[in-house]
This record gives sequence, structure tokens and C-alpha cells, in this order.
Amino acid sequence: MSKKGLEVTKVYPNILNQAIINEIALKSMPFGAKEGDFTTITLSDNKIFSGLVFTVPHLLSRDNIASLIAVFESMSYNAEILQENFTLLINSLKEFNVISSDKVTDLLPEIFAGIKLEKFNLNIKRGKNITFNFTNLDAKFVKKDKLKEFTSDVWG
Repeated sequence: MSKKGLEVTKVYPNILNQAIINEIALKSMPFGAKEGDFTTITLSDNKIFSGLVFTVPHLLSRDNIASLIAVFESMSYNAEILQENFTLLINSLKEFNVISSDKVTDLLPEIFAGIKLEKFNLNIKRGKNITFNFTNLDAKFVKKDKLKEFTSDVWG
């Protein structure tokens, strides 16, 4: 959020029309959003986006909240893999103490290229790299049979 309210800071590549960018600004930060929330939402032009909400520390005032999103033409992508990699990126930026809105926006071209290639190694700080893999999931992100999981929780 900026002083003006919800706004899209940067789009890469800049191929979305302004109406969709405005819609993304409103939907990328759901009411009551908090750090770690991951949402997948359909836009009015039948595109879909998934985004991760995270906090950006601020030294002189309260921390700010932001969302890193990716827009797709259809649901043919695996949202869980995107969530895993976005979470890895944000957590690594925090771990290496380089998290900022500017740093995230500067990385957008590399993130975009990595999503298209499905795998890449991102240098976030001198000698500090993050390896992304958009084809595999860790066990914690593997989809479970929701009905089986629910009945197991309810009836033991």
C-alpha cells in the first residue's frame, strides 16, 4: 500500500491494459490480508492471477504490506508451485536483509524469465543465490485428497 492506497507499483512485462491493472490493484490485497496469504483470483478478461502477500519493513514508520503476483492466461499453471517459489523468494530476501519494494520490483524481469523457463538461479545479494524450480513441489505443497483429509480430521 502506498500513501494513495492500493496501487500497482510495477508491471513486467508491461502488456496489461490499465483497466486490468486497476482491477489487480483492488484484488491483489484482499480485505484483511496478512503476510503469507496466497490467493488465486480470476480477472474480468478471463485471465487469472496468483499472489503472495508479504510485509516490507520500514525503519521510520510501521511496516508496509505488499503482494507479488503473476498473471496467467488460464489455470494451466500449478498455483502451489508458484506459492512455494514466491514464498522462498520473499523469505530469502528477508533472511539476507534485502527485502524492499524496490528490490522485489527490480527482480521482476528475472522472476518472469524463471517462470517461463520453469527453473533458474536468482542472485539476490553478492554470493547469495536462490534456486527456483517451477516443475516440482516439496512434500509440504503436494495436493492432498481434500475429502479424505477432512474425514480423517473429523472422524479420526
